[in-house]
Amino acid sequence: MGLLGGAFSGGKRGGAHYEVEVNRDNLNAGAFEKAANERHENGYRIAQLFEQGGNTVVVWERFA
Repeated sequence: MGLLGGAFSGGKRGGAHYEVEVNRDNLNAGAFEKAANERHENGYRIAQLFEQGGNTVVVWERFA
């Protein structure tokens, strides 16, 4: 699980089937969009996206 301060990672091709990231700061929509597109290029999609205790939690699922 990644604990991030304001950013999400683009993941890596052939990584774990599920990856969880927690954003502890304000969510930057532009940075999130960039990370989501990088994730898609690396074979991931969003399986779950929710807020818990003021944190944004994203579960990425590898589909390719």
